[in-house]
Amino acid sequence: MAGAVELKAAGTTADILGGGFDSGEVVSLTTVAGGSTVVLGSGTANASGAFIASVTIPASMTAAGGPYTVKGIGDGGNVGYGVVVITDKVSD
Repeated sequence: MAGAVELKAAGTTADILGGGFDSGEVVSLTTVAGGSTVVLGSGTANASGAFIASVTIPASMTAAGGPYTVKGIGDGGNVGYGVVVITDKVSD
């Protein structure tokens, strides 16, 4: 699983991609931010075992606190890990 997002404000959305799950498996995505487990969302694996989940980045996920390990837990028992990096917007 992987993702990257330029943080503009709390509520920014990002796509998290993953693979290696069973077809139709629902994958729940979590991370730890600010010392607490945060549920980011979920996605459903396609016939190839891949998923895309559009998640809202919570205010607790800051550039200073990352990078963040995202855990994907499938309802069929499969587990995957990935990293999301939050970056502050740089002025042009």
